[in-house]
Amino acid sequence: MTKTQKTSLAIALLCMTLIVACAPIKMLEVRKDPAYTEKMGKVLVLAMAGEPYIRKQFEKVLANQLIERGVEVVLSHEVLPQSTKELDRQIVVAKVKEIGVTNVLVTRSISRQEVTNQQSGGLYFKETSLYPDGWSSYAVATSGQRETGYTTDYLTVESNLFVVGNKNPVWSNLAELKVEDSRQDAVNKFIPFLVEQLESSGLL
Repeated sequence: MTKTQKTSLAIALLCMTLIVACAPIKMLEVRKDPAYTEKMGKVLVLAMAGEPYIRKQFEKVLANQLIERGVEVVLSHEVLPQSTKELDRQIVVAKVKEIGVTNVLVTRSISRQEVTNQQSGGLYFKETSLYPDGWSSYAVATSGQRETGYTTDYLTVESNLFVVGNKNPVWSNLAELKVEDSRQDAVNKFIPFLVEQLESSGLL
């Protein structure tokens, strides 16, 4: 390999690294029970978001894409209007039995990392908050004093697909979501990724 070829290869690898680093969504892990071969049936979609408007947007955008693929969808905010902080497993299970769904798809943020950069470009603040497991585990809490600059949130988002009657999920996806502008914009970017993962796993 010539010096010119080595230089070109190094530049190409650098560009690929930068593209991956700047990508709004990073796949971390996906798991599927090898014994589960069914397609998704009638599903309750549940976004464990602390803000009601984010919960509604997430569920509606996801439902639209699933409906386009022939899936019957029930939105949790329509049948479980209470705050996600007021939900627990017993409440959800009771509603699931009542509406007769086959699957439950739950998405929640399990960690949040906040990175603030000075206008000069130097990194000076970094915070990570972890949240406990559970139906109503999603919340956003910040601490520390903000400085002049811009902030980027990195949310670790977990999505689990359950079969009604089974305690353990038959499919799980873990991804890092970069939130630079609004959370609504981040949701709109994340949903196609989530649906693509469901399709590639043979669930749609």
